[in-house]
Amino acid sequence: MHFLRHAIENFLNSGSPFVREWGYLIVFVISVLESLPLVGLFIPGAVIVVLGGFLAKNGLLDIGDLIIFASTGALIGDVTGYFIGRRYGYDFLFRYGRFFFFKKEYFEKVRAFVAVHTGKSLILGRFNSLTRTLTPFTAGVSAIRPRQFIWYAILGAMSWGIFHVLLGFIFAKGFDIVSKYLGIISIAGVLLSVFIIYTYRMLNKYKHVFNPYSLYILVGNVVSLYLFSKITEAVVRSESILRIDAWVGWTLLTWHSNFLDVVMKGVNFITQPIFIAAAYILLLAVLFVKKFYYKAIFCAVTLGGSFLLGEMFKLIILRDRPMGALVTILGFSYPSGHALGSIVFIFLLIYLFSDRIKHWHFQIFFKVGLVFLIGIIGFSRLYLNVHWFTDVVGGYTLGLFWFTLMLLSSRIISFFGKTKISSSGSL
Repeated sequence: MHFLRHAIENFLNSGSPFVREWGYLIVFVISVLESLPLVGLFIPGAVIVVLGGFLAKNGLLDIGDLIIFASTGALIGDVTGYFIGRRYGYDFLFRYGRFFFFKKEYFEKVRAFVAVHTGKSLILGRFNSLTRTLTPFTAGVSAIRPRQFIWYAILGAMSWGIFHVLLGFIFAKGFDIVSKYLGIISIAGVLLSVFIIYTYRMLNKYKHVFNPYSLYILVGNVVSLYLFSKITEAVVRSESILRIDAWVGWTLLTWHSNFLDVVMKGVNFITQPIFIAAAYILLLAVLFVKKFYYKAIFCAVTLGGSFLLGEMFKLIILRDRPMGALVTILGFSYPSGHALGSIVFIFLLIYLFSDRIKHWHFQIFFKVGLVFLIGIIGFSRLYLNVHWFTDVVGGYTLGLFWFTLMLLSSRIISFFGKTKISSSGSL
């Protein structure tokens, strides 16, 4: 149960040979790449340097050396971008920019800013992902003198390196304090939520990737991730919420009857892995026969990913199953694979087939019936005493998070890759 916490503490406290040996080189290379024109738009250099500061606080890297490597890499990247601009001019951007989703108006805005505020653009521009990669190039194109450029570039690179390393260092100090109250898993859930929201916002702001209904999917994604992280943290810490597990278990014992025993064992039988796998294969076969190849790939990735995700958390949490189960089930308990798999698979069926039903009342019956089936499967795991209550809820929330994440991802792929995975999901 405490495997995750021990693993993190062991990594931070005892140190990682990989980080100690390669950490400075990775920070240096990433800092160089992030400063290059076009390529730098897709390099998370600031994130890596902040992470380096975090590791420096925990003794894996030296903060002074880290600042030197980050600043030197940033400076070399800026100088490289400057001379690329002087040598190849505008043609470089317009020839290769289309491979990086680059628009001409981006360059025009940066060029106008550099022309009026050369020093500010080279120093403060380092703290913006767009201007950081284009400002040195634009300075080269604009034939700004190398001597003038290099001083501003040095100040900008040093400011950028010092700021981000110290940001990671300070964050690590705050992390030690906050993690005692919120927990490492909860913090990880919050950070991942922030990343998802930020990515959604940036893609919608500059590319208009998502439709209005995608916002509801985003809300479901973030809420389910938050709930899963809180439940997982409670399980790892053995907090008071686990009293609900005991209460639910004892309550269901009073509900036992021969009739319900037969029904719940029947549900367990038809949801055995061999039948679930057969259902997955049948769904994929139908999609391939109908020549909905992209939807078949989407389903395969969604279903396969949910299985791997569930198994990964089982091996991380290592939670034992309740004693006295009515059927024999092997493996660890958290999260419930049946709960996770049922919500992903059934939501996929609703996503793919509900719009095929013409009459609205039959469509409602179809959706409600499948959602009811999700509840029956979860209830059967509790009734048979093969899972704790938090196992089932954790499986539901993880499944909802993964399914909504795949929907958002499919929308991005559909937009950039021009695939046939439509946002409506109808066949």
